[in-house]
Order: sequence, then structure tokens, then C-alpha cells
Amino acid sequence: MSYDEANAYTWLYTLPMDTTVFEFCSPNADTRVMAYDKLAFSWDKDVLDFRKKEKIMNHTNSELYSFLKQKKFDYFIIDGYCIFHQGVNATNNRLQEIGNDQAKFQLVYKSDTVGVPFIFKIIYR
Repeated sequence: MSYDEANAYTWLYTLPMDTTVFEFCSPNADTRVMAYDKLAFSWDKDVLDFRKKEKIMNHTNSELYSFLKQKKFDYFIIDGYCIFHQGVNATNNRLQEIGNDQAKFQLVYKSDTVGVPFIFKIIYR
């Protein structure tokens, strides 16, 4: 984990304990989220299946939004794991799609130096 990623995870401390946070790309990163007193539902088969690396970038914003709402997630993180396993272009394209969908997702944290990680809040309407 880079210094910038560590800063993003440390930012999670500003949120109330047990806030729900979805790790967008990393199947093993729930332990990082849980280390900062947040919930990640790493035992939920639906969460594990949704996040599989061969599928995660293919979900539409509507599918992502519906799933996160259904599972009652408050935030999600896109970090260096996405770049490492999905590639820079795929990660950047996905970030642009999500960032442009402000009715569903609000950017609340981003690194100023390396481009990732990004933390988004799910907008409940």
C-alpha cells in the first residue's frame, strides 16, 4: 500500500464507526477497511461475486448503484489494486463514468499526487 493509499484509508477515521465501505476492485482489501473500524460485508457471497475482477469493471453505474444501495453501503473505494489488476485505461475510464454520475455518487476523497485512491459516497435518494 502506498503512502497516498494509506492516507485515504486513514481518512476513513473521519467517518462514524461501522460505516459501510465497499472495496471496488480488491477481493482481499476488506481487511483494510475493517482495520479502520468500518464494515465491509466480506462474508457476503453476493459482495464477493459482484467484486470479482473479471466482472467489476463491466457493471454499469446503475448496476453498481443498485447493488450498493441493496447491500446498504455508504461509500466505496477505488485504489491502486484496480490499476494493478484492471489496467490504467480501464480504471481511468471507470473513474470518469462514476465521477460524471453525480446523481448517484459523490467524490469525497482523492489523492492529489498519484491519481488514486478515490473514495465516493453513495447518494441515497
